Amino acid sequence: MPDGSTHWQRWSDHAIFGENGSVIEYQSVGRDITDTKELEMEREFHEQELMKFSTSLATANKKLTLLSSITRHDINNQLTILRGYLELLEDTPLNPSQIEYFQKISTAAQRITSMIRFMKEYEAIGVHAPGWQDTRTLLATVAKQAPLGTVVVKSVVPAGAEVFADPLIVKVFYNLMDNAVRYGGKITTICFSFPFASLLRNAMAIISSYAKTMGMVSLLKRKKRSSSGDS
Repeated sequence: MPDGSTHWQRWSDHAIFGENGSVIEYQSVGRDITDTKELEMEREFHEQELMKFSTSLATANKKLTLLSSITRHDINNQLTILRGYLELLEDTPLNPSQIEYFQKISTAAQRITSMIRFMKEYEAIGVHAPGWQDTRTLLATVAKQAPLGTVVVKSVVPAGAEVFADPLIVKVFYNLMDNAVRYGGKITTICFSFPFASLLRNAMAIISSYAKTMGMVSLLKRKKRSSSGDS
């Protein structure tokens, strides 16, 4: 162009033939596609930038994962030493105050172990794409792994029932069973039924009701403090 800019055009040529089959003229139609071409070039540029960003992000994530793994390993080594000394100390006669300190140290060590285990599990969230998973198979697998003791797991989930979720959903079922055994008192049976949608609706209703109740309590407390201040 006279101003030095570049423009893109798309031309369509069409031949017109006479009665004897010879070409008698050509018709050409041109259209300015500069805006469309610039948009395409801009899109390609952003796609390349996004690819570079994704690659950099993947590299950074890989380094963080390696760092996390090494850190967990080192902490676990120290925890092993700590638990070893705690076991030796457990066989040593202690006075009441020392027993209290010993119990607190043991509890802290157990909590650190749980935190390290959670870090490892959390690191795997989102690594694999979610997919359809057979619910009965999940429950059967977890029931073999969970520390159930004498508690029986009963499943009335129909065959073929599936859930679309992250593969780590197996941890959800494990924690459900583990918490039921730990805090369920004298329970004898854990039962899973279908559909889970009704359970989710009930859970959301409980959460919503709890939130509203806590909001009213907070509101009443504020009003009470305000009334006291006015008097």
